This record gives sequence, structure tokens and C-alpha cells, in this order.
Amino acid sequence: MRRPALDHMARVIGGIYQIAHGDYTKAELVNDIAGLFQGSRACLVTFDTLQWHEVIASVEGTDGVPADEQQKAAFRDPMFPAFMATPLGGLYIERVAIGSARRDPVWDLIRREQDMDDGIGCRLPAPAGCSTFLDVRRGFGQDDFDPADVELLQIIAPHALRARKVELAIRAASL
Repeated sequence: MRRPALDHMARVIGGIYQIAHGDYTKAELVNDIAGLFQGSRACLVTFDTLQWHEVIASVEGTDGVPADEQQKAAFRDPMFPAFMATPLGGLYIERVAIGSARRDPVWDLIRREQDMDDGIGCRLPAPAGCSTFLDVRRGFGQDDFDPADVELLQIIAPHALRARKVELAIRAASL
């Protein structure tokens, strides 16, 4: 990975905090993060054990698989327990090949259509009973995530963690 421009990194970190105050949208953030990591896409997703509650993606979803089937396939995917085991604030890298016996075939289809190959991300605070992840994907044919990408996410993740806590506190106080 080439080193990101300092102004791009500053815009992402600033945007992370501005979301809690409504000055920057989550869609703007995921687009900036996808660009920062030279990813094919990025998303911020919140779900419980049955359904997705919020999905903010830098690229629209696939037309080939209905949304409810996408959710079911994601939850069936053998990598799902590994994501769920990620501790709050923890980082993960996913490098499981599409078409591997360890993958769900429908989830493989979704990933192909959305150009989602290797992934890197972190787990963020979520409303009670839910989980939230910030996830960045590289497309097929792009370089794998490397130590410089992990280092960059290690810089961004603590800001995302703190800002998400503020956002949830503001949301709880306004109920």
C-alpha cells in the first residue's frame, strides 16, 4: 500500500468525530475510508443475531441476490463466528479464498458481484444486543492488505471507537 496523504487521513479522522454531531454522514465516511485504504468498498454495519439494522456502504448492494438472502448468507458464512469473536476495538484481516469449501456459496456470489475479496476491519461499540463493524474490502486483482494497512487501521480504530461511544451516548440521551 502506498502511504495515504496526510490530508486524506485527517479528513477521515475528523469525519469520524463529526458523525456524532451530524456534520458528516456515515456514507461520506465509508467512501473516504474506501479511498484511504485503496479499497473496492467499505461499509459500516450494525446487526443482531437475526438481521442487519444498519448498513452504510461505499458501493450499492448487489442486484443478483435479495437483501434478506444476503443477510442469511452472511450469517451462514463460516467466517462469521471469527468476526463475532473480535473484541471491541479489535482488528481483523480476512484472507479466505472465494470458492473455498469453508465459504457459503451465496455469500461467495455476493462477494464476487460486489468485488469484495480480502478484508480488514474493526469492531465498534453497538446498541445493546447488536454488533457493529467497520469493514474495508479490496477487490479481486488488488494487492492484499499488508502491515502498512494494519498500521493505518490501528491509527484510525481508536478514533472510531471513541466517536462511536459518543454517538451512542448522544442517541441514548435523546431518547
